[in-house]
Amino acid sequence: MMKRFARPVLLASAVLLLSATGTFAQFRFGGHVGLAGSWLNTEVKLNDRWLTPEKTTGGFAFNFGGDALYAFKLNPILLEVQSGLEVRRIATKIEQTWLSNAILSSNTTIKFSAWALTIPLRANVAFPLGPFSLLGGLGMGMDIFLAGKEKITTTASSSLAGVGTGGEEEVKVKFDGKESKDRDAGDEDVHMNRLNFSLDFHLGAEFIEHLRAELYFKLGLRNLVPDDNGKAKFNEFGVRVGYLF
Repeated sequence: MMKRFARPVLLASAVLLLSATGTFAQFRFGGHVGLAGSWLNTEVKLNDRWLTPEKTTGGFAFNFGGDALYAFKLNPILLEVQSGLEVRRIATKIEQTWLSNAILSSNTTIKFSAWALTIPLRANVAFPLGPFSLLGGLGMGMDIFLAGKEKITTTASSSLAGVGTGGEEEVKVKFDGKESKDRDAGDEDVHMNRLNFSLDFHLGAEFIEHLRAELYFKLGLRNLVPDDNGKAKFNEFGVRVGYLF
């Protein structure tokens, strides 16, 4: 007898709870554009010591893409799961100074640029405040690098004779993950890993139930250098503006 009435009672309780809290689900879609400052954290291993660049001036990252969002409302907050596809253009600049001795030094400037596709997965919490809502959350992202290049400028200088020799070259960046031992003789291309993973922290607001603006910080997790003697990870800080239907 108890088992016969247990299921209807549980169902009725669930209906009453959902009615009281005003719970419902909603699917939304739209698009966004973003602009950020980007920088590449690099290290080089030399004689069992990790050396960092003298200066990293950074650059920019531009992105645009489509969004798909599933919202679950539990009064008074809104829980969201968001994904989509982004196209990214990344550019950054690194300046390195190596001292051979007290007299001779070598200065290297690297300008790196690349195109990538990004698949994000973000979790948001929205707090309605009158005509707008505050947003905050975190997420993960997978970057698939497509093509890139580096422009390298090197200058050797002497404290006694002034600026000496130098040169400039532009090389392709191949995202094939090849280590040094697997490359052909005479290969002057830069080889990096194709996939990158990152954490995404964001905070923003939604206006008039459609327009969104967010500040975000993207923390690179994977080393893009295939060899054990180098490290390179991307970070970004910028703003995204989007529209959801």
